[in-house]
Amino acid sequence: MIKYKTFLSLSCQLALFLVWHYFDPIGADFLGIFFVIIFLGLALRIYFAPIKSKQESIAKYKARHGIPLDQPHKVDEILKEGFFRAN
Repeated sequence: MIKYKTFLSLSCQLALFLVWHYFDPIGADFLGIFFVIIFLGLALRIYFAPIKSKQESIAKYKARHGIPLDQPHKVDEILKEGFFRAN
C-alpha cells in the first residue's frame, strides 16, 4: 500500500481538481495557473542554482544519510546534469 500512496494521493487531488473545474471553471483555472507558476519558479530556481549551493546540499544529504563525502553516490549525478555542470 505504501508503494501506491503517492500515486493515489495525486490521483485523488487531480480528480478533486477536475470536479471543481466542472462546477467553477474560472476559479479552478486561476488556481491551476497559480500552481504552475509556483512550480516553474521552484524548478528553475533549483536548475539554475549555483554549483557551490548544489555541492553544499549534496554534502548535507550525504551527512544526513551517513554516506562518506569521498564515496561516489547517485546524488553526485546532479552536478553532471543541467546547464551548469561541474567539471
